[in-house]
Amino acid sequence: MSTPVSTRVFVLCKTEKMPGSYVEKIPLMANAACRRVWNRDFNKDPPNEDRLTTFGGWMNTRCFLLVDNGPVDKPYTLVRLRWDGQKLVDDPALVDRYIQRQFDTIYQFNPADRPKTNGLTDEELKEVLEPHQFEAFMKSKNEMTARHMEKLRQQTWNCMVHCGCC
Repeated sequence: MSTPVSTRVFVLCKTEKMPGSYVEKIPLMANAACRRVWNRDFNKDPPNEDRLTTFGGWMNTRCFLLVDNGPVDKPYTLVRLRWDGQKLVDDPALVDRYIQRQFDTIYQFNPADRPKTNGLTDEELKEVLEPHQFEAFMKSKNEMTARHMEKLRQQTWNCMVHCGCC
């Protein structure tokens, strides 16, 4: 039996060149990256267990996307891609020092090694909000997650119907 390989896919994008509305950009790039590297859509469920991280701001010009996959306690292979305005292409350039520093200090391959954010967990938030405020927050959070997951499902279906590559 072969040992699973750990892989980090790093995608460099420019927001204005990416297709879709702002809510569609992240799912589109996650699916495109997974198709390019693994010939499948992004999937956070077992056995694939993809882990998605975005940084740099999707409303800003330069943005980044990470899709991590594989055991977190093993060294990973870095696949660097760039959105050229039409498709993802290999980007043979070395990761610059700023990005590497982000990988080392904020966006470690193992999410458990990442620094804690200034944000509160759901449990902590429940303790500081009134019950009706917490319910409204959770409803909004769940609706946003459902919208993103529906976009991923729609894109997979559209790809299967129109291009047949999935």
